[in-house]
Amino acid sequence: HLFELPRGKPEDQGNVCYECGAELGTKPRFCEYTARYFCHKCFPPGKKFCIPAKVVAHWDFEPYPINPRSYDYLSSVMA
Repeated sequence: HLFELPRGKPEDQGNVCYECGAELGTKPRFCEYTARYFCHKCFPPGKKFCIPAKVVAHWDFEPYPINPRSYDYLSSVMA
């Protein structure tokens, strides 16, 4: 993604995890790359990466929390 996706609310995706479809609960995790909410099972803490759209639009190289699948994808295309 070379453009920033709008940040919605958990209600916008039906209060369910984007990956597994489980109920999000009270503190869903937000992926800055996909702009989607995930449950704690599908989005464990610790994975952070620079978001390409933020680099292009704002020269922001700060690592942001992302889900493991997005992390694996961005790691694979980084080179």
